[in-house]
Amino acid sequence: MNRVESDRRIARNTLFLYVRMAFVLLISLYTTRTVLQVLGIEDYGIYNVVCGFVSMFTIFTVAFSFSITRFYNEAIGQGDSERLSAACSTAFFIQCILAFLVVATVEAAGLWYVSSRMVIPPDRLGTAMVIFQFSVVSMAIAIVQAPFSALIMAKEHMDYYALVSVANAVLNLINVFILKSLSCDKLLVWGILCLLASIAVFAMYFLFCRLRFRELRLTGTPDRTMFGKMLSFSGWSILDPLAYTMRGQGCNMVLNSFFGPVVNAAYSLSIQVSNALEQFTGNISTAFTPQLQQSYASGDETRALNLTFSMSKITFALLAMLSVPLVFEMDYVLDLWLKGSVPDHTVSFASLIIAVKLIDTLQTPLTRLTQATGRIRSYMIWASLLVSLTLPLGYFLLKAGLAAESLFCGMVLITFLNLLLSLYLASRTVASLSFGDYLRWVIIPCFFHIGVVAAVVIVPSLLMESSFLRLVLTCLLSVAASVLMAFCILLGKEERARLAGFVKHKIKFRH
Repeated sequence: MNRVESDRRIARNTLFLYVRMAFVLLISLYTTRTVLQVLGIEDYGIYNVVCGFVSMFTIFTVAFSFSITRFYNEAIGQGDSERLSAACSTAFFIQCILAFLVVATVEAAGLWYVSSRMVIPPDRLGTAMVIFQFSVVSMAIAIVQAPFSALIMAKEHMDYYALVSVANAVLNLINVFILKSLSCDKLLVWGILCLLASIAVFAMYFLFCRLRFRELRLTGTPDRTMFGKMLSFSGWSILDPLAYTMRGQGCNMVLNSFFGPVVNAAYSLSIQVSNALEQFTGNISTAFTPQLQQSYASGDETRALNLTFSMSKITFALLAMLSVPLVFEMDYVLDLWLKGSVPDHTVSFASLIIAVKLIDTLQTPLTRLTQATGRIRSYMIWASLLVSLTLPLGYFLLKAGLAAESLFCGMVLITFLNLLLSLYLASRTVASLSFGDYLRWVIIPCFFHIGVVAAVVIVPSLLMESSFLRLVLTCLLSVAASVLMAFCILLGKEERARLAGFVKHKIKFRH
């Protein structure tokens, strides 16, 4: 595949992912609001803190998914179908063992936490324990599912990946209507319905891979050499999601211990706001990563580096375009979305977490590039240790009597320091990556970019009362300022030429 066709494939896959995201986002906004209203703030907070505890252990799924994807991309980049087949069998074998070990660990730790440490009304403890069991089963399914979803991504079948995501969102929408129609314990019913949806998603991934990819041979006999390499790579890779899980779910648990489930509801809603935005940038990362890692595996390190720079700038610019108006209009947007049922602290939590996501966006491409090399030990150890400091820092801030928002201010500081540390570590791992070049051509222009966009977008907030018209005007100004700044400041000559060539190709194709 030549470079032009590769660029077009990235653009085409990105389009599929954005169509998927539009459907999923619209449905999830409605389902979240409805579930909050039907369950109530307290039950909604209970559900999220219980599931949040279980989700901490999905770090194993995340780590092994990155490991599996990296080995898949390496085999595809080298054109070795036998190696890809061996990777598929080995990955499935590892995930089955992992699912058993993780479930045993979660059962032991989770039952203790929910029954003795979680702040919860006594009359809801029994239901919380049942929800916990449903979450454990869903987690085990997600672990075993990883080799199949990773293969679809490595093969760049983003159209089917998008289809499954939309189907999952539709299932959740159906579940909401079922929940509203029943009069029994709605928290318990919601847990059952979410478990059934996860089973359906697993079936869709598994059946597609079995029917479409002949490389997928689940022999039950792993390749011994690859087994050791995959375990070693995954062992170091797990440090990254472990640190981020400690930062996310650990902070959720700390907030619960200081303030109770109502603040957990605010935290959960703010996370959903930031995750909705992150889907926009995640689509870019998902579309770029296979070719970035396959380029490195094939020996084209220059292209891998160019894709890293492009991914960093494009994802940041897109997230900034959406985030800046949202921060200025957060009160109005949340009130419009939740119909006035906005828990205290949600506005401030969401704004601060968005700042964290913006900084994380610049660090993610560096991680993907480092993973492509296979030399990740030092990078993962030091970066993960720094991210993990967020939890003790937040605890001491709250223990000192500061407001709940202080936890997130500490998170912003640690995230920025982690970006600089990750860049330093990545530049030592990848010889062609220069600390100064990334700082000069990516980080500084990105911060200048968002500063200009914010200066433009703040104008309606100063001159107009909060309204839907002001929201629309703020969004339009953000889009215009972001596009102009991206072309003038962020994108290089080669990137602008590549984008222009792609647009011209699409215009000719339509005519």
